[in-house]
Amino acid sequence: MRFQMAFVLFGLCISLHAQGDLGYLNTQTYLDRYRAHPFNCDSLTDDLVNTMTDRICANLRLQRSDSVLKVYYDSLAVELRKVGDDTLLIAFEDLQRSWRKYRDRHCDVQIGEIVGNGSAAGYMDEMRLLTEIRIEELRRLLALYRYED
Repeated sequence: MRFQMAFVLFGLCISLHAQGDLGYLNTQTYLDRYRAHPFNCDSLTDDLVNTMTDRICANLRLQRSDSVLKVYYDSLAVELRKVGDDTLLIAFEDLQRSWRKYRDRHCDVQIGEIVGNGSAAGYMDEMRLLTEIRIEELRRLLALYRYED
């Protein structure tokens, strides 16, 4: 039952573009091109691949990862509330804020200044990779608090 509920919540959050701190991603004007003529990022032909499509696809993938991160974060927060007082939840919230600062700083150092579509795509790809690692960490913590294997 929990798995089914989590799956429903996961689908709902993805469809609503629920996000953590990256809600601004879906308001970028360069996505207007995608909205006018949607395409599948996983099956672009060579004649459609360019730095703009790379940037659009990096944005969409990062939005998706951030939405998944938010689902796991929210689910873990629910479990932490069950433990007792708010001390653990407050520590978890502080940790997540610190992680987001780390993610952003890491990308600043790793990618550097964003000067065009290519570097913007690289920055978002790096953010997504770190976000996917964080999702796995939260997934494991959630399993621990739910006493799952």
